[in-house]
Amino acid sequence: MSELINVMHHAPIAKRKGEIVGSRTDLDLSEYGIEVANRQAEKLRWALSNRAFGNSIDMIISSPLKRAIQTTEIIAAKCRLDVIVDDRLKAQDFGLLDGMTFDEIYQDDILKLYLWDYIEPQDRDNSCVPEGESNSHMVSRVGDFKADILSHRMNSNSLIITHGTVIDALIATINNKRLDEIEGENRKYEGRLIVFTDHLYQPIGISGSQFDYIPGVAELLLINDKNGVKNLVRSYLNSPNIKEDERVHLEKLLVFYE
Repeated sequence: MSELINVMHHAPIAKRKGEIVGSRTDLDLSEYGIEVANRQAEKLRWALSNRAFGNSIDMIISSPLKRAIQTTEIIAAKCRLDVIVDDRLKAQDFGLLDGMTFDEIYQDDILKLYLWDYIEPQDRDNSCVPEGESNSHMVSRVGDFKADILSHRMNSNSLIITHGTVIDALIATINNKRLDEIEGENRKYEGRLIVFTDHLYQPIGISGSQFDYIPGVAELLLINDKNGVKNLVRSYLNSPNIKEDERVHLEKLLVFYE
């Protein structure tokens, strides 16, 4: 059976803290995002050259959004892979909420009604922000993509460059939970590949590898010193030279680091 090897772009734009970023926020990678994409490309190049994946990878399938395309271009150049684009890999469309922070939404008496705080759990799958996309539609289009790839590419792996909301939706097709129940699950695996088959998904690599460019972290990961990793990352966050979008990104990753 074919496998999907998934990579989510890192820190695609210089986003504000708490900003909702979906398919309408189609901006270029930030300087920090380019650095992360290059690090990811080097890891993938090493893995491919050492045949770390069972079947050979001969193709990248990318979301059409700029941040994914630019990540794809960096990886494809270093790994010498062909590229195709599939619209089904776009981030979820959050409609009028896209590009707003949660603080801004809560100040709007109408728009805040589309946040989960105001919607009963049983109604969340089909709830839809004006001009946006419901969770049920999101899971359906991503599930169609997964089924299409698994049924038509039986003898090779595809490297998927996509977004966190798409990875969450892929997980939802396997564990049969509502999308809102696993929202943000992808953050636990950021910095690693996630292998998806028809019924299973499995992250590859060491938890915390998203921080391994920070001096001293790689050594602590080898001995599984998670508290030490967290302390080093927190210390790094206080560095006067850290980029603001890097700070926002790392703070979010720390929340999900286990």
